[in-house]
Amino acid sequence: MTPKVLITGADGFVGRHLAAYLVENAGASVLGVDMRPPREGGPWERCAFEVCDILDAGTLSGLVGSYRPD
Repeated sequence: MTPKVLITGADGFVGRHLAAYLVENAGASVLGVDMRPPREGGPWERCAFEVCDILDAGTLSGLVGSYRPD
């Protein structure tokens, strides 16, 4: 089974490297979440990405509910 991971702050330094690592080394399916659209390059060609402020509980809850990360 492919692990599903949701990363908040995904387009920051740690988030971008974590997403790339999980996809390349763990075969994970990754959904990145950040306040702004992602910068070009990085892992987002191989991962899903959603723009969402984590303080927006309704939208974040919907993302978690529909993606169902492990």
